[in-house]
Formats: sequence, C-alpha cells, structure tokens
Amino acid sequence: YSKIDPDADIVMCHGPCYNVLDRTLDGLNVGSKRLWEVVNYNKPYAFVSGHIHSGRGVRTVNGVTYYNVCNLNDDYIVSNPLPIQISI
Repeated sequence: YSKIDPDADIVMCHGPCYNVLDRTLDGLNVGSKRLWEVVNYNKPYAFVSGHIHSGRGVRTVNGVTYYNVCNLNDDYIVSNPLPIQISI
C-alpha cells in the first residue's frame, strides 16, 4: 500500500478496508487492516472497492466515503445491475 498517493482524492482497490463494507455472508469482516490504516491516515475523498459481494453499498467513516460497487452475488450472478454513482 506504499504506492497509494497520500494526496489522492479517490483510491480504488480490488479489496476493501477492514470493517467497512467487507462483511461476508458468514458475518466475517475480511478486509485489509493495513489498507484501513493507510486510508484512514490519508483521508481521500472516496475509497472504491468490490470483491466482497455481500458488502455492496456506501458508507462514510471518519470523513472518507467508502463504496463497494460489486454487482454480483456470492453465486457470481448479477444481482445489482444498477451502478453506484459517485459525485464529486
């Protein structure tokens, strides 16, 4: 995560930060703790990820708006065909 520009307004990663839109159907938070530390320190305007299909949504934590834009369910079937829009 050292390559994340600390001045970036938007950060995009495949996987989510820990404890933010990262909960599996089993109730486990599986995001990256180290990524959470970096994003929480840098405070970009938005953090965009996917990967955790059941975590789709938008949530603001400590001034950062997190987006999980996954459009598949856990069976890899499109279950959220509409995009999540990010306005800047």
